Amino acid sequence: MKPSSSKMIIVILLFCIVAATSFLLYLEYLQFLQKNSCLDQEQITASLKVKQINGKTMIGLNTDTDSLQFGVVSSGVAAKRSIVVRHSEPAEVRVTMDGQLHSWTSISPASFSLSSNQSVEVFFEAKVPLYTVDGTYTGTATFCFKNR
Repeated sequence: MKPSSSKMIIVILLFCIVAATSFLLYLEYLQFLQKNSCLDQEQITASLKVKQINGKTMIGLNTDTDSLQFGVVSSGVAAKRSIVVRHSEPAEVRVTMDGQLHSWTSISPASFSLSSNQSVEVFFEAKVPLYTVDGTYTGTATFCFKNR
Protein backbone atom coordinates (compact mmCIF):
# COMPACT_ATOMS: atom_id res chain seq x y z
CA MET A 1 0.00 0.00 0.00
CA LYS A 2 1.43 3.41 -1.01
CA PRO A 3 1.07 6.35 1.35
CA SER A 4 -1.05 9.13 -0.05
CA SER A 5 0.72 12.19 -1.39
CA SER A 6 -0.76 14.41 1.36
CA LYS A 7 0.76 12.14 4.05
CA MET A 8 4.12 12.27 2.29
CA ILE A 9 3.97 16.09 2.17
CA ILE A 10 3.23 16.20 5.93
CA VAL A 11 6.21 13.91 6.68
CA ILE A 12 8.54 16.05 4.52
CA LEU A 13 7.21 19.22 6.12
CA LEU A 14 7.77 17.83 9.65
CA PHE A 15 11.29 16.75 8.68
CA CYS A 16 12.05 20.27 7.40
CA ILE A 17 10.72 21.85 10.61
CA VAL A 18 12.85 19.55 12.79
CA ALA A 19 15.94 20.20 10.64
CA ALA A 20 15.44 23.99 10.72
CA THR A 21 14.87 23.98 14.51
CA SER A 22 18.00 21.87 15.05
CA PHE A 23 20.05 24.23 12.89
CA LEU A 24 18.80 27.31 14.79
CA LEU A 25 19.58 25.66 18.15
CA TYR A 26 23.08 24.82 16.88
CA LEU A 27 23.67 28.46 15.86
CA GLU A 28 22.42 29.63 19.27
CA TYR A 29 24.80 27.18 20.97
CA LEU A 30 27.77 28.45 18.93
CA GLN A 31 26.90 32.04 19.88
CA PHE A 32 26.69 31.01 23.56
CA LEU A 33 30.13 29.37 23.38
CA GLN A 34 31.68 32.41 21.73
CA LYS A 35 30.16 34.77 24.29
CA ASN A 36 31.19 32.66 27.30
CA SER A 37 34.62 31.40 26.29
CA CYS A 38 37.84 33.08 27.31
CA LEU A 39 39.98 34.72 24.65
CA ASP A 40 42.86 34.51 27.09
CA GLN A 41 43.09 33.03 30.57
CA GLU A 42 45.67 33.57 33.28
CA GLN A 43 45.91 31.67 36.56
CA ILE A 44 47.76 32.65 39.72
CA THR A 45 48.30 30.34 42.65
CA ALA A 46 47.09 31.56 46.02
CA SER A 47 47.84 30.38 49.53
CA LEU A 48 47.22 31.31 53.12
CA LYS A 49 48.71 29.77 56.25
CA VAL A 50 46.48 29.60 59.33
CA LYS A 51 48.35 29.54 62.64
CA GLN A 52 47.28 30.17 66.23
CA ILE A 53 49.94 31.19 68.75
CA ASN A 54 48.79 31.01 72.37
CA GLY A 55 45.37 32.42 71.44
CA LYS A 56 46.85 35.64 70.00
CA THR A 57 45.66 37.14 66.74
CA MET A 58 48.30 36.94 64.05
CA ILE A 59 48.68 38.61 60.67
CA GLY A 60 51.83 37.93 58.68
CA LEU A 61 52.64 39.80 55.50
CA ASN A 62 54.03 38.43 52.28
CA THR A 63 55.17 40.78 49.51
CA ASP A 64 55.78 38.24 46.73
CA THR A 65 54.54 39.50 43.36
CA ASP A 66 54.57 36.21 41.39
CA SER A 67 51.71 34.64 43.34
CA LEU A 68 48.83 35.60 45.60
CA GLN A 69 50.25 34.89 49.06
CA PHE A 70 48.14 36.06 51.98
CA GLY A 71 50.84 35.21 54.53
CA VAL A 72 50.22 33.76 58.02
CA VAL A 73 46.83 34.55 59.53
CA SER A 74 44.90 33.48 62.65
CA SER A 75 41.39 32.08 62.38
CA GLY A 76 38.75 34.80 62.47
CA VAL A 77 41.05 37.31 60.77
CA ALA A 78 41.07 38.65 57.19
CA ALA A 79 44.05 39.29 54.93
CA LYS A 80 44.03 41.51 51.82
CA ARG A 81 46.11 41.47 48.66
CA SER A 82 45.76 43.07 45.25
CA ILE A 83 46.87 42.43 41.70
CA VAL A 84 47.05 44.95 38.87
CA VAL A 85 45.44 43.56 35.70
CA ARG A 86 46.34 44.81 32.23
CA HIS A 87 45.51 43.44 28.77
CA SER A 88 46.72 44.50 25.34
CA GLU A 89 43.27 44.25 23.72
CA PRO A 90 39.85 45.57 24.81
CA ALA A 91 38.29 42.85 26.95
CA GLU A 92 35.63 41.91 29.45
CA VAL A 93 37.38 40.38 32.46
CA ARG A 94 35.97 37.92 34.99
CA VAL A 95 37.97 36.97 38.09
CA THR A 96 37.26 33.86 40.19
CA MET A 97 38.90 31.94 43.03
CA ASP A 98 38.85 28.15 43.10
CA GLY A 99 40.12 25.59 45.59
CA GLN A 100 40.11 25.75 49.39
CA LEU A 101 40.13 29.57 49.37
CA HIS A 102 37.01 29.83 47.18
CA SER A 103 34.46 30.36 49.97
CA TRP A 104 36.81 32.52 52.07
CA THR A 105 37.74 35.03 49.35
CA SER A 106 35.87 38.09 48.14
CA ILE A 107 37.05 39.74 44.93
CA SER A 108 36.49 43.37 43.98
CA PRO A 109 35.85 44.03 41.18
CA ALA A 110 35.05 40.45 40.16
CA SER A 111 34.16 41.55 36.62
CA PHE A 112 35.05 44.67 34.65
CA SER A 113 35.82 46.05 31.20
CA LEU A 114 39.31 46.95 30.00
CA SER A 115 40.30 49.20 27.12
CA SER A 116 43.55 48.43 25.27
CA ASN A 117 46.49 48.59 27.71
CA GLN A 118 44.29 49.90 30.55
CA SER A 119 45.11 48.76 34.11
CA VAL A 120 42.67 47.86 36.89
CA GLU A 121 43.63 46.91 40.44
CA VAL A 122 41.75 43.83 41.70
CA PHE A 123 41.46 43.33 45.46
CA PHE A 124 41.28 39.93 47.15
CA GLU A 125 40.18 39.62 50.78
CA ALA A 126 40.47 36.19 52.41
CA LYS A 127 38.45 35.91 55.64
CA VAL A 128 39.53 32.90 57.67
CA PRO A 129 36.53 31.36 59.49
CA LEU A 130 36.70 31.08 63.29
CA TYR A 131 38.08 27.79 64.60
CA THR A 132 39.87 26.95 61.36
CA VAL A 133 42.50 24.27 61.94
CA ASP A 134 46.15 25.35 61.55
CA GLY A 135 47.56 24.56 58.12
CA THR A 136 48.18 25.87 54.64
CA TYR A 137 45.14 26.49 52.45
CA THR A 138 45.42 27.00 48.70
CA GLY A 139 43.47 28.15 45.68
CA THR A 140 43.81 29.46 42.16
CA ALA A 141 42.77 32.92 41.01
CA THR A 142 41.63 32.77 37.38
CA PHE A 143 41.44 35.81 35.13
CA CYS A 144 39.23 35.19 32.07
CA PHE A 145 39.59 37.75 29.24
CA LYS A 146 36.75 37.85 26.68
CA ASN A 147 36.51 39.87 23.47
CA ARG A 148 34.64 43.12 23.84
